[in-house]
Amino acid sequence: MNNLDSELLRTFLAVAETGSITEGARVIGRSQSATSLQIMRLEEVVGRELFDRTGRGVNVSDTGQRLLPVAKEVTGRLDTALRELTADGLRGKLRLAIPDDHGRAKLTRIIAGFCPVASLCRAGCQKFLERRLSRTAGKGIARSCRL
Repeated sequence: MNNLDSELLRTFLAVAETGSITEGARVIGRSQSATSLQIMRLEEVVGRELFDRTGRGVNVSDTGQRLLPVAKEVTGRLDTALRELTADGLRGKLRLAIPDDHGRAKLTRIIAGFCPVASLCRAGCQKFLERRLSRTAGKGIARSCRL
């Protein structure tokens, strides 16, 4: 029985996003030939071509367009599950200092980038936002942290 392997889906996404088997291979750290074989294997499993080959790369076929959202959802859920299952339970306070000449915009990006990977960051972000940042900067971080 055939099934959709997550590694094949990741390869498919890399090629679809770059429009090139060679570039997709570079993104996932595989050789062009290995990537091409994985795409062929996935097409064999699906029973249809997922890409229209052109002289300058590949375009996602109609079947590939139908697979794209599924592949994104499946790989996203697997990544989330792995992150949650392997989280080491970071605890404690994170204190950041940044010179005034870098401004709040940079601090906003730093905190926003940290929040998704720190499961206990939400409450800390909220307190920080309430006390330290302007409403505009705070809203940007709050959206990133899903507060």
